[in-house]
Amino acid sequence: YNAGNWEGALLTDLILPPSLKEVGFGCFKDSGVETVVFDCKSKVNDKDVLVEENYTAWSGTSGCQFWNCKKLKKVTFGDNCKMTTLPRRGFSKASLETIIYPKSNYNDDNLEDFVSTGDTTFEHCTSLTTIDLGNVKTVDNYCFVNCVNITNVTWSPYLEKIGEAGFATCRNLRSLPVDNSENLLSSLSTFVASSFSNCTNLGRIGENGKTNIVTLLQESNVTTIGNNAFYGCNYLEGSIDQS
Repeated sequence: YNAGNWEGALLTDLILPPSLKEVGFGCFKDSGVETVVFDCKSKVNDKDVLVEENYTAWSGTSGCQFWNCKKLKKVTFGDNCKMTTLPRRGFSKASLETIIYPKSNYNDDNLEDFVSTGDTTFEHCTSLTTIDLGNVKTVDNYCFVNCVNITNVTWSPYLEKIGEAGFATCRNLRSLPVDNSENLLSSLSTFVASSFSNCTNLGRIGENGKTNIVTLLQESNVTTIGNNAFYGCNYLEGSIDQS
């Protein structure tokens, strides 16, 4: 698909085939598409066969493919998609409500799909409420900045790093990256500068309850907290040394 091919088109459901290698800059910009599915299986003799190398050329290229799609509500990726990331501003300003990243069926030593979320990929998606991070290892810089209505995040068990302003100004986000034991994820080591800045409800419990971030950090493997990582997070208690 070349740049601008379907800009403003009256599409509804879009299934991107596993044979797809590239989507040009702004290809579906301002279109009426409502759902996008990355289908990672192909039909061979009427049977579903996983395509081992799909979308590889599309990851991280161009940008703004679904920019400002005001009817787009949901993006879903088939399990085992071999993309390593998503393009810059790929879905910026879309009216997305739900994003579901894939979960790999590989063992831990061969985890290749969706290493990271992509820089600025979903910035300013103000209708976004729910994210499932699947098995991503990195939330990239500015990926969800100003997604002010995110309330529900399913954290990846492989998450290692939250990039600069990754969730900045997500004012309705309360959930920290914790597992079922209420500790920070064992794989998480780095909060880059401003990663959760101005998340004014982060750590809020009930009406006015607060979370002691120091207690969580003491039981975690976090080694780096960037400048202003938790700036303006008034429901986090305790003093932390941000380097």
